[in-house]
Amino acid sequence: MFWLRNGLSLSYIIGIGINLEIIRALIGSIGVVISIPITMYISVILLKERRIGVN
Repeated sequence: MFWLRNGLSLSYIIGIGINLEIIRALIGSIGVVISIPITMYISVILLKERRIGVN
């Protein structure tokens, strides 16, 4: 509504909204893809230091 009050057209507002959602989806998926290997690497380091299962 704020953009409509500033005189921007509805098609421009919809285009910006779609572009922003695409960018958010890409950034979110990149974050998930990067966080999984980082978490696995940290887990391996911690498990090697503690040597779980060795008496």
